Amino acid sequence: MRYILYLAILLSIPSQAYEIDKVAHFSVSYGLAISSTVICKKLLRPSLEPHRLRWACPLAASSLALIPGIFKELSDDRFDWRDMEANVYGVGAAAVFSIAIDF
Repeated sequence: MRYILYLAILLSIPSQAYEIDKVAHFSVSYGLAISSTVICKKLLRPSLEPHRLRWACPLAASSLALIPGIFKELSDDRFDWRDMEANVYGVGAAAVFSIAIDF
C-alpha cells in the first residue's frame, strides 16, 4: 500500500518539476515537514489525544514548512511559481506519509 501511495505522488508531479532545482525544493520541503512532524509529535504526545495528534501535527508542520520556501521565493529576483509548486508537493507528500504511517 505504501508503495502505491509513493507512486501516485510521483506520478502526480508534472514532468517539468523534475528539474534539479525543483527536486531540491521538493526534498527540502519534505524534509522540513517530516522533521517538524516528528518534533511536534514528541512535544505534544502527553497533551493531545492520539487521534488529534495523528492529524494536527502533520498539518501544522506542513503549513510551517512552506514558510521558508515562500521567503526564499520572495527574496529571489522573480517569484517562481514552479518552485512553490514543488514546495507544496513536498509538504503534501510529507503530510500524506506521516498521516498514513503513524510514527
